Amino acid sequence: MDEKTARTAIAALVGEGLLPASTTGRALDVLIRQPAGGRGRARLAELAAWFGAALVLAAAGLFLAEGWNDLAQGQQAAALGGIAAVLAAVGTVVRQLLVRRPGGALTDDAARRLGSAMLSGAAVSACFAVALFVDATDGVAYGDWPGVAGALVLVATGAAAYRLVPSAAGQLTLAAGLFALVPYSLELGHGRIDLWMGVVELLLAAGWLALAELGAFRERLVATALGSGWALLGAQLALVDGDHAWLGYLLTALVAVAGFAEYLRTLRWPYVAAAVVAVTLVVPEAVTDWTDGTVGPAGAVLLAGLALLGAAFAGFRIRQERTT
Repeated sequence: MDEKTARTAIAALVGEGLLPASTTGRALDVLIRQPAGGRGRARLAELAAWFGAALVLAAAGLFLAEGWNDLAQGQQAAALGGIAAVLAAVGTVVRQLLVRRPGGALTDDAARRLGSAMLSGAAVSACFAVALFVDATDGVAYGDWPGVAGALVLVATGAAAYRLVPSAAGQLTLAAGLFALVPYSLELGHGRIDLWMGVVELLLAAGWLALAELGAFRERLVATALGSGWALLGAQLALVDGDHAWLGYLLTALVAVAGFAEYLRTLRWPYVAAAVVAVTLVVPEAVTDWTDGTVGPAGAVLLAGLALLGAAFAGFRIRQERTT
């Protein structure tokens, strides 16, 4: 049994009073079949691996810092591509070490985190390398195409990294690529970016959360937290377009309603956290706008406080009803 699963099982047993809290450490050792000394050595090995990876990245950073300004864009892209290749190789080696163990499962959390971090770093380096390469190709002014190309590469390589070695770092890399793809893509159409960016980001966040609920991500709670924050940010971005502020208010209110509804169904805290923040934001924003600012700063703060209290009490009530 991996350490994360063991800790979850032990916490459940302690919570039900079936296991004394004082025996938690011993129970963990038994479940993961690793003595305390072995666990300490494993942690030292993990620290050594992270330190080695940090030194590799530091060496690459020093190399780039010394001559970055003297390189042409194509050379800069090649340098970043080389760093991406090195990081990808390290991440692939770590993954191979994991799957060659008995059972072939990615159950070693320490090695999995390291491998995922290396592959995610490779994805980010490849993203910037491609963006620089597209920008430098033939000296043609591609406008926003470098950003689009870089974001597409980040989405593709981030998804591949997460597929190979799943972790929270891989999720964050993939989500960042999808988020960045929206404004660059909208710029190509020369449309109302301020108006549509928030709407599209919110739709992407909804799709992300749907995948999380279907079990597409190993770390479901992390995926839920990312998607909830992403949805709230998308709703608020719709307010940037001052001519359609009502749309931002509506979307933020919808995020609050959906957050409370999903919390009632799943009891996962990121949903209620997003709902509470959404209510706290949208009430003073809308009232201040609709009253032309006559409520003043003190009134806006008071409204925010009342909205926060109301949303928090609603969350408590939902949890009580769900657990009784």
